[in-house]
Amino acid sequence: MKVLVAGETKGRLDLLFNRVATLHASKAGPFDALFITGEFFPPADEPEGGVASTAFEDYLMGVKEVPVPTYFMEGPSTSAEAKYGSVLPGSELCPNCKYLGPGGLELVGKLTVGYLSQRHTDKDIAKILEPASTSTFLGADLFFTTDWGQHVAAGHDSYLSESGISNAADVGSSTVADLAVVLRPRYHFAARPSLFFQRPPYKNHATKPKTKLSHVTRFVSLAPVSESKEKSKKWLHAISIEPLPYMTLEALVEEPVDVTESPYSVFKDAKRSGGEVGRQEEGGALKKLRGEAGGEVGVLTYESMQQIQREEESKRGDSGIFFWGGGKGGRGVGGGRGQHQQHQQQQQEVDPNCTTLHIAKLPVGFPAEDLQRGLSHYGTVTRVKVPEGKDFAFVSFGTHEEAKKALESRGITLGFQGAKMSWSKSSSRSMVPPVIGNGGPGGGGMGRGGMRGSMMAGPPLPPSPPLGMGGMGGGGGGHYGPASGMVYPQMMNMGGPGGGMVGGRGGPPPPPQSPIECWFCLGTEKAEVELLVTVGESLYMAVPKGPLCREHVLLIPINHVAGLAQLSPVEWEEFEKYTKALRLMYAEQKEGEEEGDGEEEGQRMVLFERRLETRGARHTHAQIIPVPAAKAAGVREAFEKRGEPLGVFFEHVPAGKSLPEMGLSPEQQYIYLEIPGLGGKGVARLLHRLPPGGRLPLTYGRDVLAELLGVPQKVNWKNCMLGKEAEKEMVERLKKEWEKWDFSEGE
Repeated sequence: MKVLVAGETKGRLDLLFNRVATLHASKAGPFDALFITGEFFPPADEPEGGVASTAFEDYLMGVKEVPVPTYFMEGPSTSAEAKYGSVLPGSELCPNCKYLGPGGLELVGKLTVGYLSQRHTDKDIAKILEPASTSTFLGADLFFTTDWGQHVAAGHDSYLSESGISNAADVGSSTVADLAVVLRPRYHFAARPSLFFQRPPYKNHATKPKTKLSHVTRFVSLAPVSESKEKSKKWLHAISIEPLPYMTLEALVEEPVDVTESPYSVFKDAKRSGGEVGRQEEGGALKKLRGEAGGEVGVLTYESMQQIQREEESKRGDSGIFFWGGGKGGRGVGGGRGQHQQHQQQQQEVDPNCTTLHIAKLPVGFPAEDLQRGLSHYGTVTRVKVPEGKDFAFVSFGTHEEAKKALESRGITLGFQGAKMSWSKSSSRSMVPPVIGNGGPGGGGMGRGGMRGSMMAGPPLPPSPPLGMGGMGGGGGGHYGPASGMVYPQMMNMGGPGGGMVGGRGGPPPPPQSPIECWFCLGTEKAEVELLVTVGESLYMAVPKGPLCREHVLLIPINHVAGLAQLSPVEWEEFEKYTKALRLMYAEQKEGEEEGDGEEEGQRMVLFERRLETRGARHTHAQIIPVPAAKAAGVREAFEKRGEPLGVFFEHVPAGKSLPEMGLSPEQQYIYLEIPGLGGKGVARLLHRLPPGGRLPLTYGRDVLAELLGVPQKVNWKNCMLGKEAEKEMVERLKKEWEKWDFSEGE
C-alpha cells in the first residue's frame, strides 16, 4: 500500500490537498491513504475570513473535494468546535475525510494503525493497551502521535540544536514512549516539536528474532504544512508499506545497516521527568504496565512487556489463537474466554487427520485471497471457504501439521480486529468414555459396551474381556447391534455368547457417522451457511429448511454434541443468553403476515429439543418457535395431550438447575421443553426421559406446534421448504430484528 503522511495542517487544507492531488496523479501515485498528525482544525486565533479558515470551509462545505481517503486524529479545540461543530470518532468531517478519534488501535484498510492525540484521556490509552498487550499481538504498521516519544531523539543533540532544541533526550512524552514500546510500530510519525527529524531505525528486540515476533521501527517527525521547501520544514512523507501480517518472515525481521538499539530501553534506569505524564499515569491505564524500582516509576521495557504478556496468557489459558485478543473475557478487543477454551480442550481431542481451521469474527466480506496469503507461509493452503455475507471462514491445509503450525503461531494477525482461530469443530471428537456394562451369568446384559444389564443379574463377572466381546453368559448382547441399523458411535455393541435380539457374537460395531457428513457442523461441505443468522462463541442461530412460521429459528451448538444436556457450564450460559434475548424479541413482534405467523403483538417462545437416536450424525439442535400470546396458555396441554398415548410424561426441571445438571448420561434419550408457564406467563422447563429402548416419533414436537399454529400441512418440513430467495429474505429480516437483542454487542 502507498501511504502519505502530513504534519499539522492547522486548517491549511488548500496547501495540503493541492500537493497531495499532484502526487496522487503522478508516477509516484496513486496513494491509498493520507494520514495527518497533530492539529487539523484552524487555530483559535485565526481571524474570520483568514486563509486557513477559508480553505478549511471550502472542503467542509463541499466546494472542494478531498482527493485521497484522509484520516486525522486531533479533534477540534473548544473554540473550533463552537465554530465548526463537533465531530464524533469514526465519523466523516466531509466526504473522504475521517476523524479517527483521540486515541485507539484499529484497522485502516489492511493496516494496523495506532494513534494518540494531545487531547487523549486514560480511556483512550486503554483502547490501545488492551488489544496490544497480549502475546497474540504482532505489532502496529503505523503509529501517529502529536508528541514525540520521550528519549526518541537521544544522541541527536547536534542536529536538533540547529533548530533551537537542547537536551534532546528529554523532549517528548513518556506516555508516547511507553506506547511505542507496546505497539512496536514499523513507522512512528509525530508532529511536535514542529520540525522534520528522521532518526535511524531502532530495534524492538534485544537479539534478532528467529520467529515472527519483532521488527524495527522507523521514527519520523514532520513539520507543519506550509509553503516552505526547506529540508528542516518537510511536512509530507510518502511510504510504500505492505501490511504486517502479509510480509514474509525474512522481510519482516530484516535489519538495515544503520539500525540502533531502542532509545527507550536504554534509559531503563533513568528517572522520569514527571510533569503531565506522571500525573496522568498515576492510577491510570499505563500504571499496571510500568514497573516500580526504588519508589520511582520505571520505564516500560520490551522485556517487562513480554513478562506481562506471559502472565496474561497463563491466566487466560486460551486453546485457540485470539487475534487482537486479551484477558478481558469479552469479544473483539480484549476477546478471550479462557475458562470456556480450557473446558473444550479437556473435552475434545482433535482428529489427527484434521487439516481445517475455523476463523471466526472476521469482517464481513473479508477476501479469501487475503486469508490464503496471510496463512500460506505456514504450509500449503488447499482450500479457503468464506461464506458470502458471513463473518467466519474455513481454511484447509495440505497436512495436519501445517494447520497446527498456523494455529500455534503466536503473534500472527491477519489484519482484522476481534478474530479467533481454532480447529474446525466438526473435526473434533468427543472424549465421552464408552459405556461399560458387563452382563452377569444368566442375565440379559449387553456385554462390554452394552446398553443394559439383566434386572436379575447374578454376581459380577471377573475382569471384563477385551473391548468388543460380550460377557460370557450375557444373553441379549447386541440389542442395538449392527443388524438393527442403530448407530452408537461411542459404544461397543458386540453381543456375547447366548444370543439376544441380534444373537451370537454379533459382528464388528457399525462405523460411527463422521461429523464431516453432518448438516450442522459449520466446517463441512453439507453445512448451508447461507441460513445463518448469527454465530456466537459456542452456539449459532440459523433458519430451518422448512420453517413453521417466519420467526422459526434453530439454536445449534458449534461443537458436535448429541444433546444440550452435554453442554459445558459456559456453553449453557450462552444458551440461556440466546433464549432470554429471543423471548424479548418475540414479545415485541407485531402481527404476522402469513398463516401461522403469529396473530398479534406479544408472542411467546416455545423451545423443544429431542435427543433421540437417528441414523445420521447426531448433532443436536433446539427448535424455537413463537406462538401468539392468546395461545400460550395452551402449549403445555397440547404437548401432554399429544404425548400421553406415546408414554410421554414430563417432569419439571427445578428452578436454579440447568438441563446439563439433571444427571442425563450421554446416551440417554429425552425430550426437553421451554414453554410458557401457567396461564401463559413465565417459563416452564420440562423434561421427559425415554426408557431404555424407548421410541418416539421424530416429529413429536413439530406435530404439536403445527396443530397449535393452525398449519397442519407443515408437519413435514419438506412440504414447506422455502426457495433460495425466500430463505435469503427470511435470514436478512431475522438478522435485522436480532440486532437489537444481540447480547454479544455489549460484551
